[in-house]
Amino acid sequence: MGKIESSVKQLVAPIAAECDCTVVDVEYKKQPDGMHLFVFIDKKGGVTIDDCEKVHMAIDQPLDEQPSNCRLQLANWLTFTPFQKSTVKKSLLEQR
Repeated sequence: MGKIESSVKQLVAPIAAECDCTVVDVEYKKQPDGMHLFVFIDKKGGVTIDDCEKVHMAIDQPLDEQPSNCRLQLANWLTFTPFQKSTVKKSLLEQR
């Protein structure tokens, strides 16, 4: 995990926890339309679209205050994470 990802995870993890969610991973990637910040969350019992919206709204302002020009993408960890992270997915599923 790079410097940006680590600092973002440190910033948003406590905010997500207030929404009963866990930040599982953060990725900062170049996409065709610019840089994107992907924040992957999970929650015991599974993440709903309402959970994604709640966490997104909660972390949006603190992230806007950071010196970065990127698009925020918030996603359910199990749905949008690449297949190569299947070991982590399995571990998270076992915790449910």
